[in-house]
Amino acid sequence: MVFTKLVIAGSSGYVADYAIRAIMACTKPQFDVTILTRRKGSAESPSIPGARVIPVDYFDHDELVKAVAGADAILSFISGLASKVIDKLLLKAAQEAGVRRIFPSEYTLDILHPEAVKLLTEGGDWPEDSSPTYMKRFWVRPFERSQVTSQELLEQRNANLQSGNHVDALLAMIHLAAFNGSGAADLVDGLKFDGDGYLRTQRKTLRRLTVESLRRIGITSGNS
Repeated sequence: MVFTKLVIAGSSGYVADYAIRAIMACTKPQFDVTILTRRKGSAESPSIPGARVIPVDYFDHDELVKAVAGADAILSFISGLASKVIDKLLLKAAQEAGVRRIFPSEYTLDILHPEAVKLLTEGGDWPEDSSPTYMKRFWVRPFERSQVTSQELLEQRNANLQSGNHVDALLAMIHLAAFNGSGAADLVDGLKFDGDGYLRTQRKTLRRLTVESLRRIGITSGNS
């Protein structure tokens, strides 16, 4: 099943800019797009040709339900820690409005996986992530490449929890569970089924993806 009636949350980020342009340029299928933006007092909403732009208060549940009603799917491009709050608010609104699929902004773990459960329940108290105070604790850091062990990541997580630095504790936990080989980040179920429960998309190997990409630009290989 193709989802053609889309609600997109967030439009100002780098990824959102490219994604929205690609969606609006698509003709097969052609998408019916509503874009939600955060209401900012008297500030004007952005103009996006071909899309409806609706300013909303994400913390007003009834308003959010009304804004997403009738959509096939919601795509969240909310960035940073705000996404950890707003994605959950969007999910609650989608459930009430009968939206069949939501694609959250943040990469995460299978929270029911034993490794994720252990990391989420041991070693400290986590704050309520729907609190506006928690949502505002966000800052930009430069990327650095370094090699760390699983034990070092675990020690970082524990130290940050003890000092009350829940943001860095959460990031260390995600890095640890994603790359320690436990499988907590292998979210394969979502690739397999569409909104009607039918098997549609199979996971492809890197080789298969490379071959398909080369063919699209006119390069073929006799060994493919």
